[in-house]
Amino acid sequence: MKRVLSVLFAVLLLTSCSSERREPEGNIRWIDVYYADTGDKIIDSEQRAISVEDSITAAITASVEQMQHKPIGDNLKPAIPEEIKLLGVKFDHGAVKISFSEEYANLQGFDKTVADYAILMTLSNFWNVQSVEILAGDRVVTPAFSQRKIVTEMPTR
Repeated sequence: MKRVLSVLFAVLLLTSCSSERREPEGNIRWIDVYYADTGDKIIDSEQRAISVEDSITAAITASVEQMQHKPIGDNLKPAIPEEIKLLGVKFDHGAVKISFSEEYANLQGFDKTVADYAILMTLSNFWNVQSVEILAGDRVVTPAFSQRKIVTEMPTR
């Protein structure tokens, strides 16, 4: 009986904590924004609210900007370093081109893979995004890729 009460108390506690998030009002939508995970997951997401009243390009831009905000989770950090500036986003028939400042080209190896993958996963919130291409200035640093073209399981460290 004690065990049943303990389980019920835990469930009640968890449901009361999660009820604090309100459903979005108007043209606000919850999306999963991906961050680098300093634990064992490599990347993980947190939900953020963005405005979707303008265009798909504006919503994608807001999503990428959210990726550079400080996450709530202790194990998380932005996958895109703060010194890298978002210069622009173009959306054309499912293809997204994201242009960052030249510092994005300095990302190498594992850090670049995590940043690219976090961007792709964040943009997978939008059903009409089919591919993502990343530029540093006007130079392509990550050719167009999509979820279909990558391995669905992240490599281990």
